Amino acid sequence: MPTRRSVFVTLIALLAACAAVASSQTATAEGVIAEDDESASPNPVGGYLTFMLGLGGRYDDLRMCVASPAGAKGGPVAEFAGLGLRLRPSAALSVDANIPLGRALLFAIAFQMLQWEPDIAVNFHLGIDERSEVIIGPALGAAFHFGPDYRSDLDTKPRRDFFAIAPKVSVLLGYGKWLSSGTTERIIGVRPFFEYFFGQNDRRGVTIGAMLEFQWARKLL
Repeated sequence: MPTRRSVFVTLIALLAACAAVASSQTATAEGVIAEDDESASPNPVGGYLTFMLGLGGRYDDLRMCVASPAGAKGGPVAEFAGLGLRLRPSAALSVDANIPLGRALLFAIAFQMLQWEPDIAVNFHLGIDERSEVIIGPALGAAFHFGPDYRSDLDTKPRRDFFAIAPKVSVLLGYGKWLSSGTTERIIGVRPFFEYFFGQNDRRGVTIGAMLEFQWARKLL
């Protein structure tokens, strides 16, 4: 069974690797396009594929955090492979369907646990100039959990797994910058979030946290 230190190191390494790959691919594509048009004006209306990385922390009085010791209510939280689809019918408004895959796959494979938190977001885009904007994106989703509670750690045996589900409310407070081709936007922001869990055997729990979030939005349509 992985140790807490190895879990944390693995998460940081995955975040760094995914960020490097995303930046490299974006830079390569932008360089090719920019050869034809170094100052293409962005037309934000259309459909996008989004990729998200995030790192933050949370208070959690129900679920076990694999990077924290037994009894700790909360710990670090990360996402290294968040995929999404964005529909932007106007310059001022977009709608996202976000499917975070990285943490869910890592927990399923390494710890035989479920932690999955998809959501739908409505983003309001406030233009600063032609290539930059402020983004305010409230989101509503669901958080799914299967695994031990916070009184356990990776070495606790036997495991006391349970299932729980929560409504999740969050909001992105971000800054977006279009790259030279006008088809890719990089976004950095902070996302505070709140969850209230309902679990088996009348378990209840609250999660409050925030994540520093990085997004790449690539126009497809």
